[in-house]
Amino acid sequence: MKRLPLLLSTLLVFFLFAVNAQVNYQALNQYLAKARVDFGATGMAVAVVKDGDVVFQNGYGLEDAENPSAKVTTYSAFGIASISKHFTALGISKLVSEGKLNWNDKVKKYLPYFQLNDPVVTNLMTVEDLLCHRSGLITFDGDLLWYGTNYSQEEILKRIKERPLEKEFRSSFGYQNIMFIAAAKVIEKVSGKPYDEYLEENYFEPLGMIETYCSIDDFKPKTKIAYPHINGTKIPLMNYDNSWGAAGINTTTTDMGIWMRFLLNKGSYGDKKVMAPEAVEEIFKPRNFVEPYQFEKDVDVHFKAYGLGLFTMDYAGKKLMQHGGGLPGYISQLAIVPEEDLGIIVLTNDGSSLAYVALYKLLDEFLDRKGKKVNWAEKFLEYEKLKKEGEAKYQEKLIAQVAKKPSHSVESIQLVGNYQDKMYGQAVITQEKRKLILTLKPSAQVFTSVLEPWNKDLYKIKFSDPFLPEGLVKFDIQNGKVNGFAIDLPNPDFHFYKLDFQKQ
Repeated sequence: MKRLPLLLSTLLVFFLFAVNAQVNYQALNQYLAKARVDFGATGMAVAVVKDGDVVFQNGYGLEDAENPSAKVTTYSAFGIASISKHFTALGISKLVSEGKLNWNDKVKKYLPYFQLNDPVVTNLMTVEDLLCHRSGLITFDGDLLWYGTNYSQEEILKRIKERPLEKEFRSSFGYQNIMFIAAAKVIEKVSGKPYDEYLEENYFEPLGMIETYCSIDDFKPKTKIAYPHINGTKIPLMNYDNSWGAAGINTTTTDMGIWMRFLLNKGSYGDKKVMAPEAVEEIFKPRNFVEPYQFEKDVDVHFKAYGLGLFTMDYAGKKLMQHGGGLPGYISQLAIVPEEDLGIIVLTNDGSSLAYVALYKLLDEFLDRKGKKVNWAEKFLEYEKLKKEGEAKYQEKLIAQVAKKPSHSVESIQLVGNYQDKMYGQAVITQEKRKLILTLKPSAQVFTSVLEPWNKDLYKIKFSDPFLPEGLVKFDIQNGKVNGFAIDLPNPDFHFYKLDFQKQ
């Protein structure tokens, strides 16, 4: 699809501002620009679709903190992480609408190797179950299988069987990336095409989304990459191909403007009918009810549920479909309000709460919630403060446990060797120049650290992954024998505490 030059497209956007007279666009733009600075975020891009047009779009800050000339624009490509999920759900819905599979088809019909810890649940699990977080696994369980590892998607799905189900199947909510990876494999099995080719042929190409990619390996030489950052520091791009279905898509607000119009127009874009309207409507239907966050209750959200790859809730008296995405260095937010013909996308390349601030500010402006105005920047800055206080308390805990001259139950050479966790796989401890080095082998590029003597059988670690804080490794040593170790590394995303490495 031929694109307008950037200057012309910007002028067109400002011309369209007049269409929505209740919005003070200049004040809105200033608010978002100030919020980016207040949160110390590297860059942000936003776009708003209203009544079939892109009525507001802009870029703020930098794609790359190391390059002051790399300004964020609406053509900058960001990782959208879990917003990828509704692309997967829509792919399944399209195949259902075409009669190629059914929502109630059993997953094992297409993936014979699929297995959960409970054989009854394994045999009952349907294609629909994969897409609404009711598998019985708790939130984020098993995510260490794909994050930074060399495991294939099939290997990930085979290994998740080692994780016991802690919730009730179909009667509870546990946010599950692994199940969306399985859904991507179902798409491949039914369509006969790799997941990325299926999306490209069925959506990206016919819609003209020419700057949307399923893999960073597909970036073009001229792709404007918004690099990930943490606290303003650039971190390396990471390949998430083994999380296809759950995450992995990179795109721009320009392309997402096309995508939101496609969703709001129920499967059509311009004069192109890309899929059946009922297939789009299907993913908007609530399946699994969820407790709203406290800040959502504070702004009169009465119900919240998960549909298929999208949350649904009431907001300002309207039905809102929403989803966020988060990976190291990227936070994004998407919202769709069908009855207002409204779509909002916010992409950021830093780890702050800025994306939430921008989303709710834009919702309030375009849904005319001025009577119940919330200073979202102020609210989320307070959340950030509490988060930092929590991190500081953990650091205090680490320091409180350190010994001036740590003594150990065994000589350091006895810790050297291979260790195994049933689900995750192998870890190895080596000794190099009198230092102990811990490496979790499936993800050696991100999970490698020196073991710093801390207190008796405790060692401090700081993995090479800049996303994670410092933590502790505690060795299980009985009668002079090293049995294994556990990892104490609190964070909201990965369950290190569940890993039980036994010495081989």
